[in-house]
Amino acid sequence: MNGTPDIPKVSDEGNRALLAAQFALFAYICALVGDTQDAQDVLQETNLKLCRELGTYDPSRPFLPWAKRVAYYEVLSYRTRKSRDRLTLADDSFFEQVAEDAGNAFGDTDKDMAYLDICMRKLAAFARELVEARYIKGVAVSDLADACKCSPNAVSLILFKARRTLAQCIEKARLGEAPS
Repeated sequence: MNGTPDIPKVSDEGNRALLAAQFALFAYICALVGDTQDAQDVLQETNLKLCRELGTYDPSRPFLPWAKRVAYYEVLSYRTRKSRDRLTLADDSFFEQVAEDAGNAFGDTDKDMAYLDICMRKLAAFARELVEARYIKGVAVSDLADACKCSPNAVSLILFKARRTLAQCIEKARLGEAPS
């Protein structure tokens, strides 16, 4: 970002908020666009716009709703560009209903991600390292098995148990219980 003259330098707090919102923004945009490749393009445009507009963001308000509003307008721009193609898109009332439904469906993503962070810290170190390697870094199960000197089935079982433990922990947090 330092080499791009039209994008101001974003604060560390702004960077953290933008990074934390990426999954929810992508899911929201995917729901509106319907094509993951196009959604990735719209997300990039949204991120550029968010970086440019970060100075207008009020940090006393939640970041994600503001970012979704910016994404919504980027999706509208995408629809305008696409409408010039020979494809026929759904009418605006349908699109607005999908946008509202998608916004509601992904409203709790920030909370769930915070719960996931808490619950990840409670996993055994070995399981946590496998989960991070597999689901954050994208390392194949067979490569994890080679590194751990165990079978791919054993790695898959550990990952399955870790996912189940995380799901239970997040569900308890949603119900207001202390994550365990």
